Amino acid sequence: MTLSKFRAAEIAIALLALHYPSTAATGESALRSRNSTIEPIEDYQTHIVRALDAITKSDRAHKYENAGRTTAELLILRDLAKGNDVELVRQLAYAATKWRVPQETLVILDFFRVLKVDDDAIVDGLAPYLNADGVLGELTRLCFRRLGGAKWAPDSPLEPVNYSAFKDYIERQRAKGEALPEAFVEWIYQRAPNHALLAFLYAHEGDPPRQREVLWNEHIVNDAIWRRENGFNTEFQNVKPDAISSLHKLSINENWWARLYVAEIMRKYPEFRVDVIVERLTKDENDLVRNVTVGNTGE
Repeated sequence: MTLSKFRAAEIAIALLALHYPSTAATGESALRSRNSTIEPIEDYQTHIVRALDAITKSDRAHKYENAGRTTAELLILRDLAKGNDVELVRQLAYAATKWRVPQETLVILDFFRVLKVDDDAIVDGLAPYLNADGVLGELTRLCFRRLGGAKWAPDSPLEPVNYSAFKDYIERQRAKGEALPEAFVEWIYQRAPNHALLAFLYAHEGDPPRQREVLWNEHIVNDAIWRRENGFNTEFQNVKPDAISSLHKLSINENWWARLYVAEIMRKYPEFRVDVIVERLTKDENDLVRNVTVGNTGE
């Protein structure tokens, strides 16, 4: 990769530098990383810090010179990664935990864009840290909200939800024979259980009639939820029995991710809770299903 390919990014970085104040560390607090479980690699961190130092300089007279320094450091990072964008993402995320103001987190996001890090690398690199404390967790959840369709208003009815990147991640983990991080599963279900269910459904090749059964039951439940959330109370009561029947069918599905959907729906919408389903799921063989259900009952 040559420097010329970064010319447009260099100009953008120079403009960004106008908006970011200098944030040189002045105390021990800037170095705390107790919430990070990412192992830093010294060579990466050296060049990331230099790139951040350049982009956050407040000297407007040297903004283009500083942008050139940042671009040069990013080129070095790209060479260091040798195509391993997952490690590059993790090292950039780790670096974000070293800085004290929110602007640096946004600069890290811009570095992802400038370095042309794709969505797969971001998901693969950060999925285990969705429930992390501090900056690492905040940065990870911000990335995932954006990948999941949201921009600045997560969970707004005006924001789309797109779990395609998460479906692809589930498929990659299955292909490698690797377990999914619990934090990832919890987060996608808590944010949008219907989309999480569909992501798992489409990531698993299965018997088409059984897939259609899951799709139909999810549709019935989701239709009832839409009526409830939009204030169509009479219409909601009319379809509520059918929705509960669909939840019952999904609660006996052989796939834990279908049963987790039921537990999460009952957590978010207590109107759908019925004793027979709760009793069944509190004894579920899957820890996540059981924990979500037990958390709902207060046991």
